This record gives sequence, C-alpha cells and structure tokens, in this order.
Amino acid sequence: MTKYDEYATKNRAGTGSSSGFDQPGQRCPGRATRPSGLPIQRHGGSDIDVSDFDVESETGSGLDESERADGHDITTSSATTWESVNDLDANSVTLNSFTGTSGPVFNPVEDTEAVQYFDKFFAPLTEDRNKEPKRCSPEHDQIYKFRPVFDHLNATWSQQYKLPCTISIDESIVGFKGRHNLVKYIRIKKHHQWGPKEYNLCDAKTGYCFRTLYHTSGMPTSVHGQPYKVCETLMSGLFERNHHLVVDNYYTSVPLCEEMLKKGVYVTGTVQANRKGLPQEMKHKLKQKGDIIACRKGGMLAINWMDRKQVRLLTTHASAKQVEVVRRRYGDTRTIPQVVQEYNAGMGGVNMSDQMTDAYAAEFRTVKCWKKVVFHLIDRTLTNAYICYKENSNKTGKPMTHHQFIIDVVESLIGDYKEPRSQVGRPSIGTPVSRKTDRHFLESIPDKKRKKCEVCASNRGDGNYKGTRITTWCKDCGVGLCRGDCFKKYHM
Repeated sequence: MTKYDEYATKNRAGTGSSSGFDQPGQRCPGRATRPSGLPIQRHGGSDIDVSDFDVESETGSGLDESERADGHDITTSSATTWESVNDLDANSVTLNSFTGTSGPVFNPVEDTEAVQYFDKFFAPLTEDRNKEPKRCSPEHDQIYKFRPVFDHLNATWSQQYKLPCTISIDESIVGFKGRHNLVKYIRIKKHHQWGPKEYNLCDAKTGYCFRTLYHTSGMPTSVHGQPYKVCETLMSGLFERNHHLVVDNYYTSVPLCEEMLKKGVYVTGTVQANRKGLPQEMKHKLKQKGDIIACRKGGMLAINWMDRKQVRLLTTHASAKQVEVVRRRYGDTRTIPQVVQEYNAGMGGVNMSDQMTDAYAAEFRTVKCWKKVVFHLIDRTLTNAYICYKENSNKTGKPMTHHQFIIDVVESLIGDYKEPRSQVGRPSIGTPVSRKTDRHFLESIPDKKRKKCEVCASNRGDGNYKGTRITTWCKDCGVGLCRGDCFKKYHM
C-alpha cells in the first residue's frame, strides 16, 4: 500500500490525517491529482470537496466542455460521490415493477397477392438513380437505396411484438466485402467480420429483433457520446416502463446509467476502466480469484470483481450480493455476484437473433450492398415471424422447426405458380409409348424365377444371349431388367 493509499484510508475511516502529505500546499508524489470525494484540509480547519476544483484525473479525462461552462456536473443525482459498500449481502436494491406487456401481437394484415405486395415493397429500389440526392448535398442519405424497406420493417417489427422486462442492445454485421462506405470491420464477430454495421434492440430471452439502426458517417451524437445516442434512439418509445437494459462495455457509462434511470430504464453492463466518472476503486488491479470491490453512488452500483480475468460492471438494477449458480459444463456450483448473473442471463438476445438468422440466410454473391442489406432484413423478418409463431399461446401440438417454418412460408408465397419449361429438340410425331410416360417400378420376379435382361440382350444384337439371368423385372412391362442403368434406359 502506498502512502497515498494510506492517506485515503485514514481519511475515510475518520482517524485523522497524520501522514506526511496532509500539510497545506503539499501533493502526493507520483500522482497528478487526488481522487474525487476525498476531503482536503484547509488552513481554516474546514473540509472542502476536491470536486469543486476544475482539475483532471490521473487518466487524463477531466470535465468535458459542458461541465466547464457552469462549473458543476451536468447530471444531477441525489449522491455526488462514490461510497464503498462493505456489507454486500445487505446491499439490496428497491426496484419498480415492470409496467408493460410481453409477447407477439397478431394484427390483421391486408389480403393481397404476394406478387403485388413485393412489387409495392421493392418499387423504391428500382427508381431512377438520378433522383438520389448527391453525395455532397445536405439531403444525402447513405441508406437512401433501402430506406423505405428499412423504415417499413422497423415499424412492422415494433407493432407485432411487445418487449418483456429484460432487453439487450448489441451490434451485428451484414456480411459484405465489396466497396461501400457502409462497410465496417469488427474483429470479434465470428460469422461475418466485414460489412454494414447495425445496432439491434432484441428480447433477451427469445431473440426477437424489435428495432435496428445502421451505422452511417455523420450519424447524430450527444454530449455523452455516440454509444449513448444509439441506446437513446433504439429505446425511444420504451421509457417509463421500468425495462432492464443489458449492454456491453461499448455502451456502458456513468451518464447512460444516470440518464436512463431518470427515464425509467434500469441498466446493467460491463464497463471499461477508463470511463469518466468511475471511482478509483474500479481501477485497482485484483490478484486473487473471487476478490470483489463494490461502490455505490445514489441508485448506481459499480462492481470490480476478479474471475479468470478482471470484470468491471455498472448497474442500476442488481446488487452485489453473492448467489450460487450451477455450471452446466461441470455440474458443480459456484458463487458469483448477482449483477454478473443478471448480465449473463440478459446479454445473449442479439447473439441469439444472429444465430437464428444466419442459420438459413439467403447467402448469394452480389456487388450491390443494398441487395445484401435488403435480403438480410427479410431473413431477420422471417426469424421474427418464427419467434412469434413459437410464442403464440393458441398453437396446439409440437411446433415446427425453423427450417420447416421457412419452407412453408416460401411455398405459401409461391402458391400454384410453376415456371414453364421449354422442351429441347423436335416435337414427337407418334403417340408416346406407355412405358416412357407411366410410372413403373423394379420388382423381384415371383417364385424365385429368373429372366434375361432385355437391355443387355438387345445390346448383343444377334439374339444369342448367354449372360447371367437376373431376378428383377418390370411387372408392368413383363421384361427382366438389371438394377440401375438398364431399368433407366429401357424406360427413357
């Protein structure tokens, strides 16, 4: 423990400041600043909070521009400093009940022919390209080509399903390696790493994709950063229902937890150690597996926990109490914080939707990016339809598999339509032989009798066939035939 840590411990414990760094005007060597919330002794004897000063933390991330303008934090909260949590089991959280409903909503659809519907659906895609706004104009839209399809499906997905309490947000990649300004690269994605990047809001349990958003250059942002704006956009219309939103460390931040809590949304997620506003305890390196540090600020809880690797989480929904879980791979039990259990249970919604969509995706080669995106949206719509089918409480019997469901949808769209086949060659003059038009089958000759193969005998030409006689024949034709090529040649 350094002298600076001893100083912090004594001040928190109320034992006074007797170290060598409590004199006015002295600063701890090797440190740029003191952590926020620690009292500093003034000459007059009164304590002041270091947060009143405009200083930068040791990570180099100080107050942003909006905070410097008026001299105080832009987010208001009942607690302005982080407090250490000693009794983890007693640190329970009082939550408001979820006020929404969940499950599919089967709204009536207009009865139109599939061909007419798809003509209306794809009409904007075939418009004259000269109508598209120029790239340098203010009206330019990077997803202009498939914007009508995107807006229509986004509205339909949200109308046909009611999200439950726990939901998740994560990014996905539409596989495309061509040249387009929408193409991004994500290394950790396993199925596709190159292609247009989309942000999806999904049901954490079923994987239903409720809303999607594509990453474009110049997309709107906020004072809290672009990840915050993505979450705010995807959650529009879902506030004040006490949803539990689970995100990863790309989105999780102190402003996200605070602002979403004000809007009636609980947040749980892993967090990066260098995020603004985190307590200094989140930057401590733990060495022994199972070690945990918890800090609270109002309704927000920060957890620093050591598993196989160090894990840092922020939550406004769970507590730090220890719970026992069963590991399915090994069959034993282990103790983990409750916030880790809730994160593991709620973070897989987008990955589940991606797995179901990519299992039967319309993979084809094209140089047009919008074609990849449009057919990907149709694939995700089929996945959502299958989830609604499985969640339908009125269904009876064993549900269809995902593969059989897609086949039934395709066959219902095709209907009785059959593509006409053009016959090659000159038309036949005479009446076709019945053995070439009727359905015949190869059977065993009764009474264990044998016959010569009609095709093998005709190939000899002189009629003196002395080959092996066979035990199979065509009952309708009354001739012996070998299995395989002879039967096929005779009936062609």
